[in-house]
Amino acid sequence: MSETLTGRHVLSGDEPEQPEAAADIDDQPTEALAPPLAIPVPTNAPPEQVTCPECGTVAMVALTRRESTDFCATCDFPLFWTPSKVMLDTGDTAGESLRRLPGTSGRATVGSATCPHCAEGNLITAEICIRCGGLMNPPAPVPVVAAPPPPPPPPAPEPKAKTPLWVWIVGGVTLLLLVALVVYFFVTN
Repeated sequence: MSETLTGRHVLSGDEPEQPEAAADIDDQPTEALAPPLAIPVPTNAPPEQVTCPECGTVAMVALTRRESTDFCATCDFPLFWTPSKVMLDTGDTAGESLRRLPGTSGRATVGSATCPHCAEGNLITAEICIRCGGLMNPPAPVPVVAAPPPPPPPPAPEPKAKTPLWVWIVGGVTLLLLVALVVYFFVTN
């Protein structure tokens, strides 16, 4: 059997070599070295009352931090994304392009009007859409005038009056008498 399989090392003896004197180990734990934080830790802000936009439940949430307890207890919506109040645009911004940047816009929601053609959000005072160029307040559509319905077809002609039954009986009896008279003349001659 191989010495490696038995646990013996070829160069050393039967047992691994032990250091003669182990270095004295400091029994006191040392503090872990940590780099300074890149961002400041948010302070404890007072919680604000927020209404869940999904189910309407009112909850208290500190909007400066994200914790697992800041979800709606009813529908599990993340309440830290919900603004505490909606603020309309005052129109003091220098450029409209600032409103079109991607990402979150902070806790202030800007009021806007959607384009009836492409559903793009525009300033409330806009007359022309910034995306498609369509009118924000298009004129009312011209009412469609329906063609008058065709006149009803003329009534069907009334059927001719039926011949009364007594006429058929009189005609039949007359025909029988005529045939009998003709037969009588041929038989008697």
